[in-house]
Amino acid sequence: MLNTTIHGSGHPLIWGHGLLGSTALETATGWFHPDQSQAVRRIRYDARGHGQSSPGRSAADHQWARLGQDMLDIAHQHAGQPRFALGGQSMGCASALYAALLEPGAVSHLVLALPPTAWTSRPAQVERYGKMLGLIRARGVASLVALARQFPTLPPWLHEAHPGDNAKALHTMEQFDPTVLQPILEGAMQSDLPPREALTQLTMPALILAWEGDGIHPVATAEMLAQTLPAANLQIIDTAAQLSCWPRLIDDFLSSQT
Repeated sequence: MLNTTIHGSGHPLIWGHGLLGSTALETATGWFHPDQSQAVRRIRYDARGHGQSSPGRSAADHQWARLGQDMLDIAHQHAGQPRFALGGQSMGCASALYAALLEPGAVSHLVLALPPTAWTSRPAQVERYGKMLGLIRARGVASLVALARQFPTLPPWLHEAHPGDNAKALHTMEQFDPTVLQPILEGAMQSDLPPREALTQLTMPALILAWEGDGIHPVATAEMLAQTLPAANLQIIDTAAQLSCWPRLIDDFLSSQT
């Protein structure tokens, strides 16, 4: 069972959060979703094993291609119309791409926020996940949280402007059961974005949101996606003031093209 929340009354957007995140965390940071807006019908859900959703049975259930099917299932259950937008942050971005490849004719728009490491940059991130797994197995989730507190992964400009966002992410990480977290990380290790050749089939308008200073979500991936997707619009930011505009930017993108 995937915990799902729905807000707004406009064009439906099915949205997935990032790895080790949740809908509650994204609401708390406010990076992508406005406090109050009726312009877009946001259908958001906790991915398998995250937030209030049940975990998968194995690492295969947490692979990003499988999460794409979950996103499509959510769309069929809640969109209320045959065409809908798909989007998400990082892992949710990957889910949206896999879901769009499954049913491209049903997808009106893509909103791809903070694309993760992919293709040639993926092996280094897989190695990082392996080290995280080793730490969890040896010392538990608390040790992983302590390491993340010492070395924040948010861009320096964002950490300086909103240090509380990192604390919110750490609190979310603390809630994970290690027996659930391990297959989630193993699934991420076995995953990548879809091949670039396949992505050229996705001709719907795509808004790509990236920020500077984040090695886990490198601008290079966003730029390659923008070069690959036929109708992509890439926005790159490096200030908290620009970040505060993202929720409205998403609303305007979906509202102006429906």
